[in-house]
Amino acid sequence: MLAIDDNIPIPEKRTHKYPFGNMKVGQSFFAPNIGRDYPLSSLGNKRFHPKKFRQSTVTENGVTGLRVWRIE
Repeated sequence: MLAIDDNIPIPEKRTHKYPFGNMKVGQSFFAPNIGRDYPLSSLGNKRFHPKKFRQSTVTENGVTGLRVWRIE
């Protein structure tokens, strides 16, 4: 049986870590220390349809990470 708890605060509304919803065509962002195999599940999220994105592993200022561009 599961315990019932009192006075546990509800977490704040979750914010998105990546700015997909705010990006315009031609804009990009750099996510440091993330490789191409890192699952950015938001890229396939239907909420952003018909927006399209492209990603590539890059090294910028000596830091390897993932750059994501909005292409449509």
